[in-house]
Amino acid sequence: MGDLIPEENFFAFLEERKYFLDGVVICGGEPTLHKDLPEFAKKIKDL
Repeated sequence: MGDLIPEENFFAFLEERKYFLDGVVICGGEPTLHKDLPEFAKKIKDL
């Protein structure tokens, strides 16, 4: 795999910008291969 952003950094980024963002897009087929995708998407939605 390439360079990954630590999850805590990703959520800190979203938290700082949550009043400016309308949504988050998880695109491509590769994310659907990860079994924890529904849990990850729920964490994003809960913000």
